[in-house]
Amino acid sequence: MDIPAKCPSGVTEHLHESFGIFFMDSGSALNSIRAAVEVLLTDMGIKRSSVVKNKRRSLSLHQRINLLPARFQELKELILAVKWLGNAGSHSGPEPTAGDVRVAYDMLEHVLSEIYEEKTKKLKAVAKSVNKRKGPVK
Repeated sequence: MDIPAKCPSGVTEHLHESFGIFFMDSGSALNSIRAAVEVLLTDMGIKRSSVVKNKRRSLSLHQRINLLPARFQELKELILAVKWLGNAGSHSGPEPTAGDVRVAYDMLEHVLSEIYEEKTKKLKAVAKSVNKRKGPVK
């Protein structure tokens, strides 16, 4: 998994923790990935709590994902899927596999790439230039 250089250190730390336990415990590896998503949302400015009836209440990860701004809507489904896989590592139910962890890594790698490297945006700009020139870009 490639982690963008601009990725927050907290996200990177949780991912490295996940890498370290990948071969020993898929559930714990997924749990670390889920923690990385929490840090990611905080870095993106998504609030962690709200005030209801004059009491501060923590927002669930699911609620926080639903607060993503419109410009991240295409990534929302991927982030939500990573959350569900992370939940599988945290709660009782079907035992997660190494394959589940790899899927979570793939999805989160794409999310991080889009947020911190804007690969699609850059590729679209190159494509536009190629299409305008109807051939190679100088």
